[in-house]
Amino acid sequence: MTSVSDEGSASTSVRGMSLIRGPRFVDLPIRLLALIMGLTVLIPGSFEIDEPRYVMLIIVAYALFFLAPFMPLLAGLLSTGLSLIFVMFYPDLENMFPEVLIFAAAVLLSHRRWTAAVIATLGLATYLATCTELGAYDGGLAGFIDLGFGWLTYSLLGLAAGLVEARIRREITRRERAAVEHQQDVESMRARFTSDMHDTLSNSLATETAIIRTMARTTGSPESERLLAELSLVNAEATKRLRHLVTSLSSGETQGQRIRLHTEMRQLAAMIESGCAAGSIRLSTHVAELPTYASAALGQHYRAILLELATNVIRYSTPGTPAALDVEMRRNSDGRTELVCRSTNETETELSETPRSLSRRARRVGGTCRVIPDEGHRVIVEVVLPVRYVTAGTDDGTSPARGPGQHTEGGAQRGAAAGGEGVADEIDVLCSHDDPMHQDTSDAHRAGASANTDDTRKSAGAAAASGGSELPESEHSAWRENRIEA
Repeated sequence: MTSVSDEGSASTSVRGMSLIRGPRFVDLPIRLLALIMGLTVLIPGSFEIDEPRYVMLIIVAYALFFLAPFMPLLAGLLSTGLSLIFVMFYPDLENMFPEVLIFAAAVLLSHRRWTAAVIATLGLATYLATCTELGAYDGGLAGFIDLGFGWLTYSLLGLAAGLVEARIRREITRRERAAVEHQQDVESMRARFTSDMHDTLSNSLATETAIIRTMARTTGSPESERLLAELSLVNAEATKRLRHLVTSLSSGETQGQRIRLHTEMRQLAAMIESGCAAGSIRLSTHVAELPTYASAALGQHYRAILLELATNVIRYSTPGTPAALDVEMRRNSDGRTELVCRSTNETETELSETPRSLSRRARRVGGTCRVIPDEGHRVIVEVVLPVRYVTAGTDDGTSPARGPGQHTEGGAQRGAAAGGEGVADEIDVLCSHDDPMHQDTSDAHRAGASANTDDTRKSAGAAAASGGSELPESEHSAWRENRIEA
């Protein structure tokens, strides 16, 4: 109740201020002047006699000052008629209605309503002629000079106000036109820049791809094949980032917009599989049915996680053995929904600890990273990101209740991996702790500095010979710069 009343009072105040301020720049000074002139009725001596009819007419005359800035023509017509009535009853007393008539004519001139201003001026001339005929207070040459000087003064002020308003409007129009032309120039320059950048970089990346594939067919060393696979993955990721950049520059999109999760996840998986195939790495990918959209915050994390898992598989899996990369949605024991990214590969050395960078990134969004030993020399690295439904779900992260036959925005019915319920249109991270990024970066630099010795390199290579470990930071910092967001 309190909030509704507060909003109502605030809205009333805004409307009141808009009414006083008016649509034009000169309206506020004109209305303040009318307010001052109308309040002079409170000055002692405003009423020459105490007759009720006279007092009522004088009060009406001062009240018309308040009407003149809003309805000047109506105020002028009323002032003309009432001034004639006043002079019939009180020819020897000062009449305030001609003052209102002069002020209304000035307001009409400020609006550049020439016909209405002429009508108000003719009303003033009619009043002067009547006063001269009746020998009233404002009759004769003295009345003509007095009221004529007042009319001339107020008319010049009204014309000046109208000219100032017109000049302000012309300047605003000129600046708006200049802003539109500048925006068009910027758009044209951005289009040229986008086209030139795309033509230059895409040609270079395509050439690199052809060279990588040629070298992959001629080399026979497992180590060379791994390096070519990693290089192909970097090249494919650079191509994808170039396409995103060109699209955003062409359409003016912002980084905060949501992404097409299901589509981009499949494209990313296909890119990873193609890059591995270029280096003769047997990596297969599987992407389960996912929500249509995801927030930009979730998008930047899942891309980096998938690329990290794929890179580690390329680096440390046993040559010639198959590996897999899976992405799915599932529900944990608490009923919350999770996005799971999992790599499976064979390795010659047992993995004793979880990869540091994957663990840090998972913790930033409230997730976990763990290593699951499997039979033989198989190792599974699993990254779990808790998510919540944004559009069709609830805030606590549980799946939305959808009955049979209900469809998502895209019109396709998708079943979640755990439970068979329909998948919501958009998901987001459940929580985010991205603020300590600079701390993680400094930790990574310290880890890379400490790993520069030969002994550390050997121990890192032995402990990281599975699908989730890392080499020292200094050896793949360039690759991380290409695939992890700033």
